[in-house]
Amino acid sequence: MASKKWLEDMSKGLGRELEAVTLQGLEINLVQTGLVRCTFLVPQNLSDKDGNWDSGAMAVLVDDVAACTVGTRAFVKASVDFHLAFYSQAKIHEKVEIEAKIVGEKGRLISVVVEIKKKDNAELVAVGRVWMATDNINRYPQDQDTTTASKL
Repeated sequence: MASKKWLEDMSKGLGRELEAVTLQGLEINLVQTGLVRCTFLVPQNLSDKDGNWDSGAMAVLVDDVAACTVGTRAFVKASVDFHLAFYSQAKIHEKVEIEAKIVGEKGRLISVVVEIKKKDNAELVAVGRVWMATDNINRYPQDQDTTTASKL
C-alpha cells in the first residue's frame, strides 16, 4: 500500500524534515485497511527538559500515523479536527506501541483513534482523535495501491 511506503520512508528520515525527525526509527508492524500498528523507541532528541517524550513530537507522530491509516482507504487532504489527551509520560529510550484505527466516516471525512501505550506494561500514554478530509467519497478498493498516474 502506498500509505505504508509513505510511513516507512518517513521512519527512515526521508520526506519533510519535521516528519522525518519525529518519525525516525518508527517500526511499522501492521498496515491493513483501516488499521495501523507500530512500535517506537523514544529517542533522546525528542525529549523535553525532564527527559519525557515531547508532546509536540508526539502530536506529529499521531497525526502522521492517523494519515497513514486514512490512506489505506482514501487520499488524505488535511486534518480538520485534532484532539490529543495525555495520561502518562513516556521517557527517552522507552518503547511504546501505537495503534490507529478508523472508527467513523461521514461524507468526505474519516475519523481515526490513535492509542499510544508503553510496551512493557501497556500503560496508556496518550489517545489521539483525528478527523481527516479525503479527496472524495469514493474509497480505494482493499489492498490496492493508492498512488495514481496520469493517463494523458
